[in-house]
Amino acid sequence: MKRKSPDRTEKDIELWHKVATGITPLKKKVAKVLPKPPRGDDIYIPPSTVEAPRPRQQLKELTAHQSADVDAALMKRLRSGELPIAGRIDLHGMTRHEAEEAITRFIHFSFHNGRRCVLVITGRSGILKPATVRWLNEAALRPFIIAIAPAKKHGGDGAYYVLLKRRR
Repeated sequence: MKRKSPDRTEKDIELWHKVATGITPLKKKVAKVLPKPPRGDDIYIPPSTVEAPRPRQQLKELTAHQSADVDAALMKRLRSGELPIAGRIDLHGMTRHEAEEAITRFIHFSFHNGRRCVLVITGRSGILKPATVRWLNEAALRPFIIAIAPAKKHGGDGAYYVLLKRRR
């Protein structure tokens, strides 16, 4: 049983029908289908035409508990997980070779897209955890990275926050 609205009168209904009969439909618009975001292994990074930032001096090796040229306040925010995480990669289930390629693509992609702080999930045990810090210190990635810290809030011993340089 339909109830009539107390605000709708017979004159309103007649007026609506007169207006509605003179309406012509708009052209059909096809809805745009957005592509799915790429997975980490779907990202193609072409050979870089933009060189990595050139260090003025030899870069120090980073460890999970030390930083290079980062002020104490920023390092404290990084270690406590206060910086917004702009991207993450999970290396669980990857072989050593797959993980090295994935992290290289991820760091390059993140730097070139202006990301500042990213999360690298390695797992608490196995060969990927110690290898990750070594990969981040290699010549292909080290020029993009300012600091590495254990991710206490986002994975504990099995993850690292990686602070990237600003793209200029």
